[in-house]
Formats: sequence, C-alpha cells, structure tokens
Amino acid sequence: QSRYTVGWDVFRSPYKIDFTVPMQAHLMVAGTTGSGKSNLMQGIVYALCHYNRADEVRLVVFDVEKEGSDWQNFDGVEHLQYSVIANIDQAIRACSWLEQELDARISSKTNMPRIFIVVDELEEVLGHKYCGHVIGRIAKLGRSQGMHLCLGTQKVVRAIFKHPNLENNVNLRAVGKVKSAQDSYMAYRDWE
Repeated sequence: QSRYTVGWDVFRSPYKIDFTVPMQAHLMVAGTTGSGKSNLMQGIVYALCHYNRADEVRLVVFDVEKEGSDWQNFDGVEHLQYSVIANIDQAIRACSWLEQELDARISSKTNMPRIFIVVDELEEVLGHKYCGHVIGRIAKLGRSQGMHLCLGTQKVVRAIFKHPNLENNVNLRAVGKVKSAQDSYMAYRDWE
C-alpha cells in the first residue's frame, strides 16, 4: 500500500497522499520546532510499516541533528535498512549505499521494494556536500525507481535555494508554523 491518510483538508475531508502518483512521490514537511513535523513523518513511517511487509518497503531514517533520539522507537523495526542514522559519518555511508542502489535500479529495471528515505531536520544532512548531492539525485530520479523522500525542515528557503532539484521535484509539501513569510511563500509558490 502506498496511499495514506495524513490529516484533513480545508473541507474537513480526509487528506490522503499516494507516493505512487508522480506529483506526490516526495514530501517536504516544513515548520518550526514543536509544529508537528516529526509527528507527521513518524505517522507516515508507522503506516508504511503497518501496511507493508519488509520485503515490500525499506526505510532509511536520518536523525542527525538529534542523534537519533526522536526516532529511537524505530530502531529494530525490520523495515529499516540501517539503524536510525544518528551522525554524519553514518549519513555518508547510507548516502553511498542509496546512490549505488539508485544507479542499480536505473540500469536493471527489475521489481525491487520501495525505499523511503526519511530525513528529519534536512539542513543537517544537506550541509554535507556529498549527502546533498545524493538527496538531490534521488529527488530528480528516484520517483520512477521506487525511491521516495520524506523531508523535514525548519528552513524551507535555505533547503530549496541550495538544492534546485528539491524545488523542482519535491512537489508535495505540508507546512506548519514557520518563522517567516518568505518560508511560507517558498513552500507554496509552485502551487500558484
């Protein structure tokens, strides 16, 4: 299953996302501390694990800023490709594997499990040049290869301006309370 209810729309109807739809293949969740970013992303991950077997969905979870503490409940879940990634050295190793996996999928065209890459506090991972390169490649090429991004950020402007592949390819955006009007504008500007 790839379709999940994540909340209510403005008409009070359940709002569902479907990662198999090209315009919903990647998700960016923006908001300040305490706005519910991690809760929304964790809810999606719980649903992925509940509705899919580990041979259907694999997870790579990055929580570098808080050294894995916000995602420690997921350690040991059979869907995880790695334990929750808690530092930049682990992130580099995981990104190396993700890039190899992306290249293998592009060349082989075989049916493989979907991979969901969850990055809580995106800036921490994008701050490393190689990790930013890999996340950008997955944003650009991953949707057709069954690789999906779920990205949490407090700083929408910085994430999008530094990495144009995110602006062009992460079309599904959920925005809570943000610090500036510019962040809010950047989060929604492609929908005007």
